[in-house]
Amino acid sequence: MQVVRPRIARPLFGILPTELEEKLRGDSERFDHASRGAEIGSVAPDRLELSADGWDLAIETDETGRVAPGTRLVFPFAVGGRQVSLRCRPADPAIGYLRTATRADSDELDGRFLVELITCENARTGKTIDWPPAPPLGLPPAPLTVRGSFEGLPHGLR
Repeated sequence: MQVVRPRIARPLFGILPTELEEKLRGDSERFDHASRGAEIGSVAPDRLELSADGWDLAIETDETGRVAPGTRLVFPFAVGGRQVSLRCRPADPAIGYLRTATRADSDELDGRFLVELITCENARTGKTIDWPPAPPLGLPPAPLTVRGSFEGLPHGLR
């Protein structure tokens, strides 16, 4: 799972290679199965929950397969030299998808996802913050994009 910041929210408006940006920030906005505290929550064709230390991702879809309002990402974020926890949600209607497929002769799911998150708040206080920042000249807000894939997750869990 990886968070992709919009260009407006990246150093020098995203002209640096991602690896260099991560070195300058001192962090990586991603986690995987090897991350500290990595856990699998609920896994179903219409729901995916993944977490790791400081991270909590939940993707829900409705009966038509569209990303539902319960979708959210909580993740650590450095602001002014201090660490805060952000909770971000998609727009209404949401942009994105959760695609799953059941492996033959098993209950395991493979899949991939992409969700655009447009509204973020401080997870502790609930106060909405202006991040990701709005582009200049009245352009529409630029979302955070969360994307990832998974293989062999057991259906159900939790």
